[in-house]
Amino acid sequence: MKTYRVEVEHGERWWIVSIPEVPGAHTQVRHLREVEAMAREVVALMLEVPEDSFHLDVEIKIPADVRDELEISERLRRDAAARQSEAARHLRLAVRRLRQRGLVYRDVGAMLGVSAARAKQLDSEATDLVA
Repeated sequence: MKTYRVEVEHGERWWIVSIPEVPGAHTQVRHLREVEAMAREVVALMLEVPEDSFHLDVEIKIPADVRDELEISERLRRDAAARQSEAARHLRLAVRRLRQRGLVYRDVGAMLGVSAARAKQLDSEATDLVA
């Protein structure tokens, strides 16, 4: 089944929809939710084929300044995830070290602001860590 690329770009008031593989296939919609239906209708009319006889690959063009912000956001989210992982590792190490000093889970939990059950869980997760 043939796939047609659909390029979507926001104009001043409308979304502009183009299908490059179909000469002259352009339309506009008010909302993104309308893109696929309108693009499908345009391709079917221009090529005189049934609307269910092809696939669409919709590509929404994102302005460069917005794309830059999205890249920064993604990098910061990856950094935050790495820092969160490192923080969790150190919490497990803290639990392990307190347990090695003979403290019970209830006391470890009270010291670290977690429940005794969570302290036990963290300790069990720390088996691969060197204290």
